Amino acid sequence: MAARAVPIASELTRLGHLITMLAPADSDSSRNLNAVDSFRLVEVPTAGSASGSRHGLGAALAHLGNGLHLAWLAMRSQPEVLYAFKPKAYAGLAILIFWFLRAIGLSHSKIVLDLDDWEGKDGWADREPGPAWEGWLVSWHERWCIDHADLVTAASRELIVLARRDARSILYLPNAASPSSPGWIPGDRQIGRGRLGVDEAPVILAYTRFLEFSPSRLLDTFAAILKSVPTARLVVAGKGLHREEDAFSAEAARRGLTDRVLSLGWTDLTDLPAIF
Repeated sequence: MAARAVPIASELTRLGHLITMLAPADSDSSRNLNAVDSFRLVEVPTAGSASGSRHGLGAALAHLGNGLHLAWLAMRSQPEVLYAFKPKAYAGLAILIFWFLRAIGLSHSKIVLDLDDWEGKDGWADREPGPAWEGWLVSWHERWCIDHADLVTAASRELIVLARRDARSILYLPNAASPSSPGWIPGDRQIGRGRLGVDEAPVILAYTRFLEFSPSRLLDTFAAILKSVPTARLVVAGKGLHREEDAFSAEAARRGLTDRVLSLGWTDLTDLPAIF
């Protein structure tokens, strides 16, 4: 939210648009968005699904109720544009509802979808535990939302390829944060290098969840760089979904690169500015 929805909403506000952001109160909005003052933020309380199991009939009904509530609040504001972040869960349900209402003449809102991850098959659906039907549903809903939105914004070039949209109806919009972003401060280079213990060595930073590439590929790339820049250091900030960071550290040790590689694992948000 802090590195995507907020900068986009802030920039649209600066350009003269009136923005209302609806965010579930159990999301990271309460941690990252409280400093927002450039647009209207509405944190919507959600029913018991947040603290209970993700699966089961009770959780499904709670999620459905939360999604319908958010969509109803969005409809009440009668927006010219519905900008939904992620083609799944509450935002994806809102897209489906707005599209249906527009099809029967009860809404005239343009629908914009934002992609910052690939949620379906070959993406998060293959990595998150859950029943097979849930992965199928996420994959179908993602494709449906992409195909029925008036405009799609995407965080990476690869997402543009996967979306298979006409070039006129998709916009490359990478993640961004600046000193003006709520809750974000510029980092200090010397403090960051002091914490990492890299002095003035050339540094490569990999900020990753190991979803797009294997640990061995990252080490292959670093080994190739060392041939040209033998004093380089590799800093890895991030943690995989299946302990890939442990496999990375073990492989670095096997290759004799332990003294050239610093693996930080999961990194606290407040430490990131100095590390960046």
